[in-house]
Amino acid sequence: MWHNSSRRFLTIATDSAKDKQRRLSFTLYRSLLRWCNDAEKNFGSNAPLEAVPPVHFEAGLLDEAGLARFVESDKSGKVPSSSLSYTVSSKNNQLTVPVHIVSDVKKLLKMVFRINSKAPTSINPELQKERTSLAFDALRSLNALTERLESQKNLREDHLDREGVQYSIGQVVQHTYDRWRGVVIGWDRRTKKNDAQEGGEAVTSLTKKDYSSQLAEDQKGQNDIEYTMVIDLGDSHLLGGKRRSNQDTGHPIALQSDLEPVLDETLVRVRSHWIENHFERFDASRNRFIPNDHLTFLYPDVYDATQDDNTHNTTTAINEEILKERQDVETQARQIFVGVVTFAEKLLRCILDETSCPTSRGMDVLASYQERLEAVSKGAMESSENGASSNSSMRRRAVMHLRKILNISLEITEIIWQRRIAEKNKSRIRYSLGDVVQHKKYGFRGVVVAWDHKPSIDVSRWDGLSHIENPNELPFYHIVPDQNDCIQAFGGERPFRYVCDENLEKCPPNRTLLEVDLDSDDWQWDQSKGKYLAPDELKLKYAEDIGDDNTTASCMVSMKEEISKIHMAIRDPSAASDSDLEDDYIHIAKALSLKNLFGLLKGLDCMEDAVVVEENIKEIWKANSDPELRWALDDGIADLLQGNKEKALKTFTQLAEDDPTYAEAWNKISTCHYMLGDMESSLEAAKQTLELQPDHFQALNGLGLVQYETKRYKLAAESFRRSLRLDPWGPVSSRLSACLDLLKAMDNEEGAVEGSAPYET
Repeated sequence: MWHNSSRRFLTIATDSAKDKQRRLSFTLYRSLLRWCNDAEKNFGSNAPLEAVPPVHFEAGLLDEAGLARFVESDKSGKVPSSSLSYTVSSKNNQLTVPVHIVSDVKKLLKMVFRINSKAPTSINPELQKERTSLAFDALRSLNALTERLESQKNLREDHLDREGVQYSIGQVVQHTYDRWRGVVIGWDRRTKKNDAQEGGEAVTSLTKKDYSSQLAEDQKGQNDIEYTMVIDLGDSHLLGGKRRSNQDTGHPIALQSDLEPVLDETLVRVRSHWIENHFERFDASRNRFIPNDHLTFLYPDVYDATQDDNTHNTTTAINEEILKERQDVETQARQIFVGVVTFAEKLLRCILDETSCPTSRGMDVLASYQERLEAVSKGAMESSENGASSNSSMRRRAVMHLRKILNISLEITEIIWQRRIAEKNKSRIRYSLGDVVQHKKYGFRGVVVAWDHKPSIDVSRWDGLSHIENPNELPFYHIVPDQNDCIQAFGGERPFRYVCDENLEKCPPNRTLLEVDLDSDDWQWDQSKGKYLAPDELKLKYAEDIGDDNTTASCMVSMKEEISKIHMAIRDPSAASDSDLEDDYIHIAKALSLKNLFGLLKGLDCMEDAVVVEENIKEIWKANSDPELRWALDDGIADLLQGNKEKALKTFTQLAEDDPTYAEAWNKISTCHYMLGDMESSLEAAKQTLELQPDHFQALNGLGLVQYETKRYKLAAESFRRSLRLDPWGPVSSRLSACLDLLKAMDNEEGAVEGSAPYET
């Protein structure tokens, strides 16, 4: 009887503990919801949560079965949509949810409560403790966030009064004196406190012009507004040494009186990596950038299309021409998307023809490419599952797939090109990847992680090579050194060393144990061989045996051949149609045609996406039906990047003689002549490029640069405009702006004419 009473007591005690934990959980949940309700009431449901990272739930913090049920129900529409994007890792039961605005916090709380609401009542006490601790941490973090939201609210209220404010967030303006262009990301009213912080000297934002005599006028209205700007990369050199910056962001600031609106459509796409931190996209119909949630909240009524007196575009609706252009871009984006999927399937077939399961055969390189190509080829299925999308998201998905196939193509090309060089020069190389070597003079030891059959830079004047004859013709090794040895030899740590073959020797077996950081878990120490084992991809690149009977190398060559066929079919569709190429290549060439790629390029709303399309077009221009000519082009480019301009010019000139229709060879000839100072030869080569490839925006850029350097400013401006019509996000808008300023100054200067001499004096 005592035993039964004790058991009932323990049961009651346990149930009481469970009830206590349950009450605590509900109390925390209600407290968190109360914060959300108060925040929505005080700051608005759309108040942005700037710099709040995505919320990540580790395995165990969420009920596994509940998470699976939620994801399935959310997909099938059986529960109200969370309207939150989230990422679930099914392998380790992890959930990641980004939160952008106040209302997202409430949605996240309800999502987590729904997932855990049907969890088993008997939970590991340690796990329950961890979940409770997480809830307390969340409540503390949200309470700390209140102060920041209050500050944002005050700033928003300050910005409700736009009296005297001429420019709005996202508008592109130009500095009246220094002529740089930038995008407005903030504005405030200039106060006496600002002047005191600058030592009492009132200056323009980015010039030395003295405004001390105009302080009275400043206080009256127009000149008391100062703007924070994101500057175009090409104009950043115009900022000058003495400039004022925003204390919070570090971006330049300028007075309203020093600015003017940019009205030229070819000059409004400001290029800067800071843009994506402040804006959602560029709106071509309004010629301005659309601010993100944070800026939209801080600066209400940032843009009224019906009351904009500062730009030439005052229409309130998208006209039919713009609507037609957007529909055309959407069609082209869809075609490109499908073309990339088919492209990936062709490359995937190269792998499957060699081996159906590279993973089981230990072919890690091929297994990695197989996984990536399958992800691209499944893109069409994922797109259909997601349903219809907006034009913008369709363009973004096309760019995303172009980026993936571009990266794969570039990697394959680089590996095969490097392997080709390694095979030619392997007989000259004494040390292989992973060998432990030591420096003959300085004594430090290290691991060989790469090598060059000749140095990539001029080393003839290096102190440590004075005793070696003609070191520029000898192999050089990339060495990751032992840090203790570096401290003894140089007085401090060194991340890597670039060492001539003549200065190295094999490290004795009893000194091969090193303290090195190889930046990769793929490098493994092999005690039996007394060396480090390099990753297979690196071995492949340097023509070392990876133990697969050359299967991986053969497959990589096949993939490169497929890439070349596809690029040639795109570059010359008429020749492709007349050849015996399979229909698949013709279909890919039509889907990824230069017309479609240029159409997509013109319709993109950010620089980062434009760069992806630009690089795909450049790779197509490099294609040649003769693989040896294609490799020779890469050899010349490598020489040019290393500063061997004369050698590169010789290579490109030979290419043009071997294939006079190879436009990219002529373009590189133009580049070499420009770098060597031969402007007229550069001009002629650029013109030859454009005769062969009229839409070659790089050749137009080069042509404009030569014309600019030779003071033919009208012709230069015309060349830059032609280039920007093809590639609106191109890097020459700053050059065009400079040309226009020079031409305007010449018009205002009596007797001024463009220079007729071939060189600028």
